[in-house]
Amino acid sequence: MSNKPKKRSDQDKAWNNRPRASGFRLYEPDYHLIITQGTDTEPLYFDALQKAINARSPGRIELRVESKPVAPSQLIGLAKAFIDQNAPLRYVDIWVVYDKDDFTDADFNKTQEMCDNLTKETGARWHALWSNQCFELWFLLHFCYYQTADGKMRRNLQDKLTEHLSELGSGNYKKDRADMFTILRPKLDDAIRHAKCLESLHMQKSPAQSEPCTKVYRLLEMLREYL
Repeated sequence: MSNKPKKRSDQDKAWNNRPRASGFRLYEPDYHLIITQGTDTEPLYFDALQKAINARSPGRIELRVESKPVAPSQLIGLAKAFIDQNAPLRYVDIWVVYDKDDFTDADFNKTQEMCDNLTKETGARWHALWSNQCFELWFLLHFCYYQTADGKMRRNLQDKLTEHLSELGSGNYKKDRADMFTILRPKLDDAIRHAKCLESLHMQKSPAQSEPCTKVYRLLEMLREYL
């Protein structure tokens, strides 16, 4: 069977969306580019995801990490530069991962709009994978549904993660833990369900107004059958 990705013009055709037999993958995953920033939390999590997928489907997931702090909208420029220089027609899905943190509302919202526009202009699917306020919200949703927004949310999320990890006998939460993907993987379905519930609360709001909320589930939902 050919490992070439499906043509973009064919992605929405009926024959390309026929049901798959249980436990059997008709196709290899499309080629995905994930771009994020930092040195710890997100890079470590997505590196583990990349290895898990590529172990069965080599080269399908490409992770790019910007180690220097940049505004969310700048990640899009970095992704475009990498694609233009390396594989202009390779990637079907580009995932731009960023947090609200202390970035301005304007840039946070602008990044979502830029991804939407690039999807219309390029034929590839650009996904704004934002978390408001921080990526740890995605981690916590594996354990429980959480919808509290306050000025101490980032600290509260880390404390709650430590509580849940301790109950599992997995120690305290730290941003540089490399085993979070492995620990959380059995609870992935719960996290996706909780994230969708949160998203439904903010449907009419801008990304900056949607707190707490995370779009990270969209990537995992698309790829979980290949794990």
